[in-house]
Amino acid sequence: MNKRDFIKALGTAAVAAPVAAITVGQVRQREAAEQGESVYARVMRTRKIRCGYVTYSNWLNKNANTGKFSGIFYEMMQEFGRITDLQIEITEEVGWGNMFEGLANNRYETVCMGIWESMPRVRAADFTGGLFYNGVVAVARKDMTRFDKNLDLINDPSVLIATIDGEMAAQIANNDFSKAKLTSMPQTTPFSELLLSVVQGKADVTFVQPDAVSEFLTHNPDTLKILRQEPLRVFKTAFPVKKNEPEFLNFCNATIAQMHNDGFIEKLLAKYEKHPGTFYRIAKPYITA
Repeated sequence: MNKRDFIKALGTAAVAAPVAAITVGQVRQREAAEQGESVYARVMRTRKIRCGYVTYSNWLNKNANTGKFSGIFYEMMQEFGRITDLQIEITEEVGWGNMFEGLANNRYETVCMGIWESMPRVRAADFTGGLFYNGVVAVARKDMTRFDKNLDLINDPSVLIATIDGEMAAQIANNDFSKAKLTSMPQTTPFSELLLSVVQGKADVTFVQPDAVSEFLTHNPDTLKILRQEPLRVFKTAFPVKKNEPEFLNFCNATIAQMHNDGFIEKLLAKYEKHPGTFYRIAKPYITA
C-alpha cells in the first residue's frame, strides 16, 4: 500500500469508527427503552399488533399453497386493526401449551385465536372481555353404551381418553377423570384426530366442542355420539395478552366492546356458525326501552 492509500484508509476508518459507535449506542438505547416500555406504549410506537396463531377448523386457517389466512378470528383481527388504525401482523405459529411464552417474552402482543379462559391459563396470561362462549361435550363411538347413563364410569383405569398436549381435553380429563388413562398427541395435532382415534378404537372417549362433532359426522356419518347434550364445561372465548399490562388490556376491551355494540361480532358469528348452537352469545349489558 502506498502512502496516499494508507492515509485514505486511515481516514475512512476514523470516520467509520464513530459512526459504528453511534449505531451500536442507538441500538442499545432502543433495546433498553423497549425493555422498559409497556405493551401499550410499544403498540402505539410501532403502530402494529403482532400475533401468534393456532389453526383450528374455520376459526383460523392458513392456506398451505398461498400462505393466506382466513376464518372468523382472521376477520375479527382485521376489523380490530381497522377500528384502531393499527397493522395486524401474524408472526409465528404456536402450540396450545406454549402460546403464552411468546406473550411473556414480548415476541407478540396477543394470539389471533379465541382462547378459552380457564384457571391454569389465567396464571400465565390475562384475558380480554369475552367474544362468545363455547361448550365442551364428551364423545364416544356410536356403538359404545358403557357411559350412556353415567359419565362417572369414564373415571376408571381401563378407560382411554384422547387428548392433545396443553389443550382443554387434557385438563378436563385430569380434573374430572383422573383415574382414566390418557393417550396424548402433540400440540399441533388437528382436533379431528381426537375424534378419529375414538372411531378407530385407540381411545374410548374424548372431549370437544359440539360443532367439531357435527363437522366430523358430515364426513364420517354414524360413527360417533355425544354422550350428554349438557356441556361438561362452558368457557369464555377471548384473546390472551401479557399479564399485568392494564393499558393494553383496556385498549383491547374497548375495541371488543365496540365490535359487540356495532353488531360486527354477531354478523361474524352468524356467518361462520355452520351448526346451530356452536357459539353461545354474550348477553347485552343493557336493556332498550
